Amino acid sequence: MRAVGLNFRDVMAATGLLLPDAEAEPAWRRLGFECAGVVSAVGEGVDRGWIDQRVVAVTPGCLASNVAVAVDKIFAIARRLSFASAAAVPVAFATAHYALVTLARLKAGERVLIHAAAGGSGWRRSSIAQAQSADILATAGSQEKRSYLYRRGVEHVFDSRSLAFADDVRWKTGGRGVDVVLNSLPGAFLEKSISVLAAGGRFLEIGKRDIYADTPLGLHALRNNAAFYAIDLAKLAAEQPATAEGGDRSRADGNWRAASSR
Repeated sequence: MRAVGLNFRDVMAATGLLLPDAEAEPAWRRLGFECAGVVSAVGEGVDRGWIDQRVVAVTPGCLASNVAVAVDKIFAIARRLSFASAAAVPVAFATAHYALVTLARLKAGERVLIHAAAGGSGWRRSSIAQAQSADILATAGSQEKRSYLYRRGVEHVFDSRSLAFADDVRWKTGGRGVDVVLNSLPGAFLEKSISVLAAGGRFLEIGKRDIYADTPLGLHALRNNAAFYAIDLAKLAAEQPATAEGGDRSRADGNWRAASSR
């Protein structure tokens, strides 16, 4: 092991906010979900060419000195990336791709609202949306972060710390709203985000706080043929690994190499 990515899932697990039934085994005993390092040995039937290769891996419990991981969960690291940079890529890109492409089927010209878009994970979500030629509306928590998004080509940026973002979205869209919301904000911000969905909109919830707090949500907000998806990549990777990887091995490897070379 050379570097381990820190995810909000780990923070919740370490502070007791992630309920015991959130995963098959207690998450606080398996901290770390993405990592980068060097392959030191391989099991029977695995190509020995992997030995001494710099790789990134997605597996629970990787906050350790060594980890054993299935070969279909490792990907070669692009030469220009450090171990630390590589360890921060897989979960963010996999979550964004699964949410926006697989579930939401985001199309060119559609409007998507991405919250907290200036952070490491947030910017990866924006990158996926840009690759789909979508019209991005984003939020960020400070003027510095909002300016950063403007410089990266995001034209419509609002304050993620004020509920006024919902009025701003409606104004920017002429009252229609957005086709897709990728949400990570809790409580009243979640409710306001649903309120800006256009007819036939898709709401993608990647936050865990309201899910495990069993926060009530009125179904009236989904009345216009809207869809609500709750996304947990840790569970998806364990229960539907092929879906989490984005399909067959060659396609997943291609996606990783494209993402890591940016």
